[in-house]
Amino acid sequence: MSERNTDPRSESGAASGVDDSSATLPAPLKPLAHDHRLLRDADDKDDWAWRRAIRQRPAALAAYRALVLAVGGVLVLGGLALVPLPGPGWLVVLLGLAILASEFEPAQRLLEFVKVRLHAWNQWVRSQPWWVQFVFALLTAAFVLAVVWLTLRVGGIPGLLPLGVVDWLVHYGHLPRPPS
Repeated sequence: MSERNTDPRSESGAASGVDDSSATLPAPLKPLAHDHRLLRDADDKDDWAWRRAIRQRPAALAAYRALVLAVGGVLVLGGLALVPLPGPGWLVVLLGLAILASEFEPAQRLLEFVKVRLHAWNQWVRSQPWWVQFVFALLTAAFVLAVVWLTLRVGGIPGLLPLGVVDWLVHYGHLPRPPS
């Protein structure tokens, strides 16, 4: 039986020729369980008394899991819809995934995978020279400005903005003037 390679260094460090020995790497991913269960066991250890009480009653547990699925699913889908817009899209996706992970094992595995990859990415960026970090910051700022401009171009300039800001956006942003 072949083991799954769970070391984050195998994809970034050795193959790219970058010495990442100074970066602190997160603990490797745990291999997937062989049973691939969908739901967490009702007798899983819980730190909260209210969850232990819910897990003792099968009808309450089913209703609770349905509520977790609905709330987590709405947050994940809503967050994915917000990703291209300015705002906390990925944060909302991760919050929804954390809610789903409280009851569903695939979501728990996905959340752990995302946490390990995000930590590895942050460590890699922090290990880069200052000018590379500066280029990443400029590219991020340019992307955010482009998304904001595109949002204003497609959706129009909100009428709540002061006239001076609207004039500035029309003149320098080459955006259409909102109807009066």
